[in-house]
Amino acid sequence: MQFVDVNPHEDIRQLVRQFGEKEIRPVLEKYEKEEELPMDLVRKMGDLGFFGIIVPEEYGGIGLDYWAYAAYLEEFGRYGSLRATATAQQSLVCTPLLSFGSAAQKERYLPQLASGAILGSYCLTEPSSGSDAGSLQTRAVRDGDGWRLNGQKIFITNACHADLFIIFARTAPSDQQSRAITAFLVERKDGIRTTPLKGKLGLRASDTGTVFIEDVWVPDENRLGEIGEGFKIALYTLDNGRISLAAAAVGTSQTCVDLTTAYVQEREQFGKPIGSFQLIQDML
Repeated sequence: MQFVDVNPHEDIRQLVRQFGEKEIRPVLEKYEKEEELPMDLVRKMGDLGFFGIIVPEEYGGIGLDYWAYAAYLEEFGRYGSLRATATAQQSLVCTPLLSFGSAAQKERYLPQLASGAILGSYCLTEPSSGSDAGSLQTRAVRDGDGWRLNGQKIFITNACHADLFIIFARTAPSDQQSRAITAFLVERKDGIRTTPLKGKLGLRASDTGTVFIEDVWVPDENRLGEIGEGFKIALYTLDNGRISLAAAAVGTSQTCVDLTTAYVQEREQFGKPIGSFQLIQDML
C-alpha cells in the first residue's frame, strides 16, 4: 500500500500562520465588529503572493498545485473573513480566466489579480436565482461590436472593492437552457454600481454586496469563452471553488476545537476544570 504525504506544503502553511498571527489576529475582532474589509491587510496579502498561489509564474503567480492551495486555505480558515477574499480572487476569478480566457485576457488581468493590484468578483447569484445559472435574469444584447448588459447580482464577494467583475448574462431565450448564458469580463469603470450588504451572521469582515448593471456596454473582446458557454464556465468554476471552501472549513473547524479545548481547561466548576468531566470530554 502506498501512503500519500497529506502535508507536502508545510512552508506555505507556516507563511500563512506567521502572517495570520502577526497581522490578522490582533485586529480580527475589530474588523468583524465593524463589518469592514481591511484593505491594508489585503494589500499585504498581495505583496506576499497570497492571491497567486495557483496562478502560473508566467502570469506573475507562484504556480503551486492544489495541494498547496488547499493547505494555504486551510490555514487561512483560522483567521476569519479574509479567507473569503482570497477564495473569490483565485477560485472564482483566476480559475475561469486561466481555463477559458483568451491569451490577451490572461495577459491583461492575471498579473494584476495575482499581485493584488486589483480585486476580482464572480457575479452569478441574483435576487431570484442562486447557483442555478439557467434561471438568471441579467440580459446581454448585441450592440455594435459589443454587448449591452442590464441586471442585478446579489451576495457577491468583493463586490464593493472589486475592479473586475465576471458577469453571467442571458444572451439567448430561456428555452435554450444551458446554451442561453454567456460570461463577460466587466471593469468597474465601465459603469458598474455596487452597494454593501451589512448585518451578516458570519464572514462579517468580508466584502459582500449587491452589483447593479445598468446599461453597461462591454466590447466583444471582453467576452469570456464562447457565446453560450457561460453555464459551463459557471459550473466549472463552482466545482473548483468547492475545494477551497472545504479546505477553509477544516481550518475553521480546527480553530473551534482549539478554542474550546483551551476554554474547558480554564473554566472551573465544583473545584476542577470542566474539561475533566466525561460529558465534556465526549463532546470534544
